[in-house]
Amino acid sequence: MKGGRSKETMEKFIEYYNIQTVSTVIIGLWVIFMAGKEILEHFDWWKNRANKFNKKKSDEKQEKIDFEQKVCDIACTSEKHTETLAQIGEALDGINKRLDDMENERKEDIIANGRATMYHLYEEMKDKEALTTSDYETFNAIATRYLEAGGNAVFKDKIIPEIYAKPVDND
Repeated sequence: MKGGRSKETMEKFIEYYNIQTVSTVIIGLWVIFMAGKEILEHFDWWKNRANKFNKKKSDEKQEKIDFEQKVCDIACTSEKHTETLAQIGEALDGINKRLDDMENERKEDIIANGRATMYHLYEEMKDKEALTTSDYETFNAIATRYLEAGGNAVFKDKIIPEIYAKPVDND
């Protein structure tokens, strides 16, 4: 009995639902699911493409910001270097001025000391007939430094030529 009942139930089921309709519904659902899957894949593809585009755009913006920052850093560093170089230049100008002043003072000292020493030596040597080699070398060294330092006056025109005119005895 049971076997008959199930055959009957099956026939009623087939009759009620019509097997073509069921298979059409199943195929229809399968097509809808597949279409949904394709739509989702296309949506994902466009989403990835948009993300790549946005990332590229974002990277370009970041590169531009980085470039502008580097330019600003270079400008700031350059400005600091310029200020530092200006300070160094001022310091060097001060050093050069001080060296020039010291050189002028040194020359004035050489002229004053040379004048006094040469006058003293002149007083000792003017009455001698001939100079010793030592006298001549001493006077020559002092006279040379005196003239190089810018010394002039009566020494250059009278005293120095008068001493150089004397003969030198070899010791």
